[in-house]
Formats: sequence, structure tokens, C-alpha cells
Amino acid sequence: MTIKGRIHVVIPERKIELCRDPDVDKFLSCALAADALFLVSGDKDLGVLERIGPTLIVTPGQFVREHLKT
Repeated sequence: MTIKGRIHVVIPERKIELCRDPDVDKFLSCALAADALFLVSGDKDLGVLERIGPTLIVTPGQFVREHLKT
């Protein structure tokens, strides 16, 4: 399966204004609109939040170590 077959486009209905860097709030809005389990990012402004609703905010390293156990 290609990545194109795995894309799910979301259009957030509400704008989140929570992050100390307003330029990354759009990622929080999209994560909530998508009911995402994880938001994977190395952005420190997102990382300090740790979670938004049911969505865990993790670094790529954390995601691989803690959530891709084989």
C-alpha cells in the first residue's frame, strides 16, 4: 500500500489556540479533528503540552520506543 492510500484529510471545525507558538496550533486542531491517538513531532512548543484531549503528543523517538513495540 502506498502512502496515498493511507491519507485521511481533515478540515478542523474549531480552531485551537493553546500553544505558546500560535503557528503550531493548526497541528493541534488537525489532531483533534482527526481523533488522532498520537501527534508525533519534535517541536518543543508542542512537546511541553504532552496531550490534548485523547491525543498524546510525543517525539518521533518516543513513538518508536514506546508505541511501536514488536
